[in-house]
Amino acid sequence: MLTSDSSPAYVWRRQLTTGSIMSSFGASGLYDIAYDWRNKLVWGRSGTTIVGRDVATGSITATFTSPPGPALAFTNFGEYLWIGTTTSYHRIYKVHCPFPVTVTPASVGKVKAIFK
Repeated sequence: MLTSDSSPAYVWRRQLTTGSIMSSFGASGLYDIAYDWRNKLVWGRSGTTIVGRDVATGSITATFTSPPGPALAFTNFGEYLWIGTTTSYHRIYKVHCPFPVTVTPASVGKVKAIFK
């Protein structure tokens, strides 16, 4: 089971039957998290960015710009991340999360060499 809090800003992996903390990592701004079991990622919002963090290390694996309106509700089902927004938008967005999730640069303008 995964839980999160804003103060202190952490995500905790807990033992399901006892609630004991098995591991944790600092994750500023991740609220209403969703677990992507296929990619082993915890999804949440950090400012105006949706962030996918590795559940074991906490390192950022994937990011993309948040939909309009504060993204405050997340769930993952199959290949999709569902994001609920509030304020004047009140929408639910369906975002495809392929397996495996890979980080793709928005531009290759500063890349000196690309290897395959």
